[in-house]
Amino acid sequence: MKPLASGFKKYLMDVDDISLEDVRDILRKRLHAKHPTEFPTGAAGASVAGLATRIFHTNTASASASVECTQCDYEEDLVDHNLGLVLHQMSNRSESTGLWLKNLEHHTSKKCPDCSQPLRKLRVLKC
Repeated sequence: MKPLASGFKKYLMDVDDISLEDVRDILRKRLHAKHPTEFPTGAAGASVAGLATRIFHTNTASASASVECTQCDYEEDLVDHNLGLVLHQMSNRSESTGLWLKNLEHHTSKKCPDCSQPLRKLRVLKC
């Protein structure tokens, strides 16, 4: 993200006569150098979702996850995760972000140690 911000700043301040295309090319070269398979050169395309994931990557824990029983009060402690979330709509259906985020809850194959019912994993985003 830093090279992108630096390039935009140079463009806006008219430093080094840099164009937005120059900023794009610099970013493309850096991405390809670090991740050549994900960001090929030439006419081959790259995933916009993959680009967003790389640009907004952070080492800071951005979510917590917990496992809880679907029937009784059994619940495990929250565990911090570095969850990178890029919402990518695959169809023309118009769904709310809230509906997508609801999918952060899912059932696991584990059973509750107290009542043997299915457990579900909940993820909580830290905003």
